[in-house]
Formats: sequence, C-alpha cells, structure tokens
Amino acid sequence: MPISVRRFASAEQLGSAVAVHLSATIAAGSCVVGWPAGRTPHVVVDGLVGLAGAGRLDLRHVVLVLMDEFLETSAAPWSLVQPEAHFSCRGFVARELARVNDVLPPERRLPAESLWSPDPADPGGYDERIAAAGGIDVFVVASGSSDGHVAFNPPGSDPRGGTGIVGLAETTRRDNLRTFPAFRSVEEVPTHGVSVGLGTIAAARELAVVVHGKEKHRAAAALLEGGGFRVDWPASIALEHPNATLWVDDAAAGSIL
Repeated sequence: MPISVRRFASAEQLGSAVAVHLSATIAAGSCVVGWPAGRTPHVVVDGLVGLAGAGRLDLRHVVLVLMDEFLETSAAPWSLVQPEAHFSCRGFVARELARVNDVLPPERRLPAESLWSPDPADPGGYDERIAAAGGIDVFVVASGSSDGHVAFNPPGSDPRGGTGIVGLAETTRRDNLRTFPAFRSVEEVPTHGVSVGLGTIAAARELAVVVHGKEKHRAAAALLEGGGFRVDWPASIALEHPNATLWVDDAAAGSIL
C-alpha cells in the first residue's frame, strides 16, 4: 500500500516535527516507543531537547524499546557488548537520551529502567515482554542506506520474524563504519547482534520511518516506489503497515516527489 509521506526542507525541520508528533502520543498516557540507535534519530533527539527546554515533554511514563545490540562472540555463551564500548547501541542511545534528560526536571525524566534491550540468552522473551507491556505504540524506524536493513535485519529476513540473534550483512557492517567512526575497518565491526525482528516492528500500532540526508536517497526511493514488501529491502515492511508514515527531507527525497 502507498505510504503516507511528510516532507520537510531540512533534517532539522523533520526532527522537530517528529519530536512534536511523539510528544503528542506520549502525552496521551503511558507509552511504549520503539527506538533505533545510529545517526538517523539524532535530529529527533534534537527536537525532543527543544521540547524539554520549553516544558513541553514528560518522559516519566515512557518505555523505550531498543531495536538491537552487538554481541561479543569471542567466548560462549555469546553476550551483549558492554555499554561502555564505543559501538554499543545501548551506550549510544543512553548518551543521546541523556541530552533530553539533562534538560528535563528530575520528575519528568526517562527512568533508567525504562530503557529496554533484547537479551541474547532469551531473545523471544523480548517480544513477550513487549506484549505484556501492551505492545509498541509507535516505532521510530531507520532504514540502512545501502541495503535497507532495519535494526540488524538483513535482506532476506522473514517479514514475520521475532527477536533473535542475527548475522550482520557486510553492507550493514559497512554502514556502521559511518555510525561508529572509531572503527578503523569493517573487520572491527562485530559480525553478530541480537535484534528485534521485522514481525516485532510490524506489530507496532504506528511506524514513523525517518529518512534524511543525501546518502539516504536510495532508501527514500525504495519506500516511495511502493509495491509492498520486498525481501531484498527489509525497510519495505513499512509498506505493508496500515499506519506508517515516511518522514523525509528534501535531500533524501530529491526529485522523487
């Protein structure tokens, strides 16, 4: 099905608009939000910082469901990388959200225990935990620029798949060289992670697909082409969702729209 589209002149305008949209959902009551690591949501966090500074944000009843985390595979059983690692998704998101919490008064901050991440010892338990919380209200979705990966789900992923341990595609690992510039080569990027599945994402009541920047033009084009889910482009799972919006800036959309 065609995806709803909201286009903005700049990434900053896009981020502010997504932040306002999220704040309205949050203000309606307890809220479970799916959240990616990486560069894409940075502009949304900027927008949330602005709302927090204006006294228009309250995160005390929010649960943030992280999409994924890299795994330490040098010894069995595999475990989550430490959040202090420069490439930890948990560490990345915690640092980003600290920018918002630092502006909020203590009684309105996101509690540390409300930042969830999947456990490689029991991946399926993550989906059960989400369901017990009432499901995800809105999932902020980022698309890989080179292969359309969502979280760590590579091309070929099952559109009905739940949380599990995933082998990272080389294209995904190369994308992470830009996300975590302290990596000196693709060989340093972990080969495996634990990740929500495409089915986990599709079960959310709303998808907010955020695509901005010239390097994301291919990602924007793949979604604007429509035509339903494509197994070679995991982010196209949004095209099967009844309540999905593509939030895109001029640099990513180009002349498509």
